[in-house]
Amino acid sequence: MTIMFTKLVQDGSFTEKERQSNYDLVNPDLFPHFYSDKEIPKGLLLEERAALINTEFIIGHNSGQAAINSVWEGDGNPKENLIHNSIENEGYQFKYPAPALLRLSGGQFDKINGRTRSKKVVGDYNYDNIIADIYKPDPLFSLGQVLNAAQEFAESANSKGYHPHGKSSVNDIFHATIRAIETGFSTIELSSSGCPIDDTAIEARIDRVYGVGYLQKKPKETVVRRIMAHFAEKSGNKDSTRFWNTDANVIDYIKRTYKFVDVTGTNKKRGIIYHVIETSSYRKALMEVTQVAIDNPNCEIRVVIYPKYLTGRNLDDNFWNRINTFVNYWNNSFTKLSLVFWNSVGPFMDRVSIYAAVPSLPFSDKITISTLDKPLYLVKGKWKQK
Repeated sequence: MTIMFTKLVQDGSFTEKERQSNYDLVNPDLFPHFYSDKEIPKGLLLEERAALINTEFIIGHNSGQAAINSVWEGDGNPKENLIHNSIENEGYQFKYPAPALLRLSGGQFDKINGRTRSKKVVGDYNYDNIIADIYKPDPLFSLGQVLNAAQEFAESANSKGYHPHGKSSVNDIFHATIRAIETGFSTIELSSSGCPIDDTAIEARIDRVYGVGYLQKKPKETVVRRIMAHFAEKSGNKDSTRFWNTDANVIDYIKRTYKFVDVTGTNKKRGIIYHVIETSSYRKALMEVTQVAIDNPNCEIRVVIYPKYLTGRNLDDNFWNRINTFVNYWNNSFTKLSLVFWNSVGPFMDRVSIYAAVPSLPFSDKITISTLDKPLYLVKGKWKQK
């Protein structure tokens, strides 16, 4: 008789009937990312489904060491409590794929997927065996390539998984992809300075591992640019570029680095407010800054602009396109307003102006930029780094 679930007991063991139930209940066609030769990452071969494995042979259970990196950004599965409660309340279910193990030399195994369930079974209940799907290295691939495939398998499981399991966040994808690239076996080609050459290769890996529709276009583009910026700035080469996550990050940076600190205004003395705007927000910037000026009548409003990230092959061009699009839209909007409402008199910019830009590159073919840590000032319509 097929067993649907079992209640875990202290110092227990899984039985042959439970192993067979797991084998019978899991339909491989429903989980092609686990069982289809076409979808299992190249470098791994499925050896056996639903095998009983003694926990003393699984590294991490007995040595505290693991060969494969975690797929999570922090210390573990963010849904560990949910998985814990599910097992406690509903029992250990056999209708889901078993934890995945990678066969290593010397008769040992490393955990690929299902670590949280394994931790519950072995760590909390001290089981002496687990039911696991066994994968082995493809002899045509190097050890590094095999471990990279195991890493991709683990990441894929958390985006194409089953109930209950953790779901990979954008930050999980960011950190896991960086780890995969840093191993040198990710198939993503690197420059001599250690930077990915082609950002489309990073996007292709995300699609392959997590699924084409797992991230929408904008979040995927953002995480790709974050990854490119991470390696470029880490390497210190001339192609390094910054990624800014929020306005708050930029505000903190310009206060610490540029000493752009607001000064409170009074009736006797004009104050200063540094207002930060991302360049893609150029259409709404005019009214946003106008409201800031209305709310602070005794202050000069200095607008500081920045690109969130850069894209394309020519980052220098992309930076200046973003910066100048903002400035041109700003100036043209005022010109049109002046023409229609003020008989072409003004505008008067003595209290509100685009004051500076935060550079994203430590170099430029357009002007002399000596460092990322000094602002670009807009002086009489031209950008200068003082």
